[in-house]
Amino acid sequence: MRVLHLINDLSAGGAQSGLFYLLKNSRCFPAFTGEVCVIHCAGEFGEKLREAGVHIHEFGFRNRYAPSIAFRLYRLIKNGGYHIVHVHLFPGLYWGACLAWMFPGCRWVYTEHSMWNKRRGLPWAKRLEEWAYRQYDRIIAISESAAQSLLAWQPWLKQRISIIPNGIDLSEFEIPEEKANQKRVELGVENATKVILYAGRLVKEKGADVLLQTAALLDGSNWRVFLAGDGAEMTNLNNLCQQLGLDGKVIFLGKRSDIPELMAASDVVVLPSRWEGLPLTLLEAMAAKKPVVACQVGGVAEVLRDGKEGFLVPPENPEAMAEAISKILLDPDLAQSMAETGRQRAEYYSAADVANQLYSLYVKLL
Repeated sequence: MRVLHLINDLSAGGAQSGLFYLLKNSRCFPAFTGEVCVIHCAGEFGEKLREAGVHIHEFGFRNRYAPSIAFRLYRLIKNGGYHIVHVHLFPGLYWGACLAWMFPGCRWVYTEHSMWNKRRGLPWAKRLEEWAYRQYDRIIAISESAAQSLLAWQPWLKQRISIIPNGIDLSEFEIPEEKANQKRVELGVENATKVILYAGRLVKEKGADVLLQTAALLDGSNWRVFLAGDGAEMTNLNNLCQQLGLDGKVIFLGKRSDIPELMAASDVVVLPSRWEGLPLTLLEAMAAKKPVVACQVGGVAEVLRDGKEGFLVPPENPEAMAEAISKILLDPDLAQSMAETGRQRAEYYSAADVANQLYSLYVKLL
């Protein structure tokens, strides 16, 4: 079975991470051959997949809406002999819809990774989106919340949706204590210093600004907030950091390739998102045996149980977030209990199991 995944790029991002883990673990299915077509560039996950032997077709378009994308994609599918074309993210949704009718021998799948997008606020887009989704044989939602959000936009899809969550490679987050301690030394934190970690893109929806407001409310001085990621909000966040008097307490690490080690070196992982589908950072933190404080948005509450693996707090509520973080930092026994429970919970989202679910869906479509 030959499968082509279409995605904008394979740089940092939830959909990209999920696809990376999926293809890395799909090698346990000998009859399954997965390739990836990236509209823009391969990125860090693309290079890792190449090293693992996955074929990456890199178009190199700067403009994701360039009409010639359709011609390049048409030639690739025509010559590739694919049985399944699996599309991720926008505008891939539309590119796939435009080409699906030309390849009736292929089955077409689209994964809905998000809870919301700007198009759902545009009345004229409803019929266009209906046309696009109708070109696919199956729609996958990464969480129940993502599925319900999509159905509120396109109710007719009810019989065409399957829920298959993102998965992670648990082994990547089994970091030895010695290595974790070395990372703390690299970060310049002493043993008594508590590390609060944010790992994700610095964009409005991820809510890093809420975390900075939260940090300004934390008591004591034996803590540091580390933000691992880059994005359009970097300048605004730096300015906010200065306005709140957090210089020296908040450290911007930029884009990182050592997230498992950073998680191992942390005491608590925070997800201050304004909206989410099913954040891989949440699964990764639990796999790394770290308690989590996360906003109760999207599919987060489907994974994180309040008081079990961490704490759920209302979105855009720095006071509630600060209280939850403080509880974890001040109670080592509670933190350890949440860490152990989280690791057990993460095993339900192993990439190998997710690959098996997806492979079974592919087989049913053919």
